[in-house]
Amino acid sequence: MTATAADPAAARAAAPRRPAARTTLAGTTALLRFALRRDRFRLSAWVLGLWLTTLATADSVRTVYPTAADRASIAHGSDNPAMLALSGPAHYLADYTWGAMLGHRLLGLLAVLTALLSVLTVTRHTRAEEESGRAELVRSAAVGRHAPLAAALATAAVADLALGLLLAAGLPALGIPGLTAAGSALYGAATAVALLVGARPVRANGPHR
Repeated sequence: MTATAADPAAARAAAPRRPAARTTLAGTTALLRFALRRDRFRLSAWVLGLWLTTLATADSVRTVYPTAADRASIAHGSDNPAMLALSGPAHYLADYTWGAMLGHRLLGLLAVLTALLSVLTVTRHTRAEEESGRAELVRSAAVGRHAPLAAALATAAVADLALGLLLAAGLPALGIPGLTAAGSALYGAATAVALLVGARPVRANGPHR
């Protein structure tokens, strides 16, 4: 008792140590690196496929509709409720350049495909992991409660951000009149924001509410 009272440092050293506090996001970075490594080929194929499809469509639009009269004819045919419900607002039709045509006819479809990429990625790293039992093994390590979900959302965000940047850089490089750098950046940003719709947290017992 006397030795302990005389030497507080020794008493603290002899006392059992409590485990370090663990935040709910502990291990997110490690899980994100693992997810990106695991899906590097799958995500690369998706991103490059969507990017190359967009560039090919932009180039084909210039080839198929080379004159202003051709584009005006397409704009006139698109100015009806059924087409506008599928392709977007009518204000695109006022100055139907190749850039406006690309945004009017392809942006909606590309956003849906990007959202599909996001939901498949998040499901693969959340619900599929829980159903296989791997999620329980991961949570038994030094991993926070919300780390797997955060890593899954970050993985989808990385893929969507990569696609947005590639579109913003690739479309102006085609040299097509109407595809400006600012418009291409907005096109890429609109595509990347689609992850907010597609990247929904999913668990084995259904989506979070």
